[in-house]
Amino acid sequence: AISAALEERRFVFVRDDRSTRGNGALSPSTISWLLDSVDADVLLVEADGAQGLPFKAPFVHEPMIPPETTLAIPIVSLSVLGKPLNEAHVYNPKAMIERYGFYQDSPVKSPWVAQVLRDEELGLRGVPDKARVMV
Repeated sequence: AISAALEERRFVFVRDDRSTRGNGALSPSTISWLLDSVDADVLLVEADGAQGLPFKAPFVHEPMIPPETTLAIPIVSLSVLGKPLNEAHVYNPKAMIERYGFYQDSPVKSPWVAQVLRDEELGLRGVPDKARVMV
């Protein structure tokens, strides 16, 4: 059905309403199946969400990046610049504070965003070794 929809419409959005995470996220095994079964030029996967917040540091169990990933693009919204570094504006600010010594509730600065995006334990956590990264 997915291949037929691709033929007809050229792009398809897929979500899993049975997801235990409640956000429609596909399991790694489903993503592997799609890669093996669907004739698509590109398969884009949102690795995980940040509860609608513009900036994120993952928790230890996040993100779930498929091992077949060939290109990872960490994303942040620049709307976070100048906003307080706290849970109202940033997903898991504690990780940034603990790793870099940023101050709770201080305005987020662009160098902080750059540090977090390039950090192996924060912005790049879970990216497979063979994957290219675009920041």
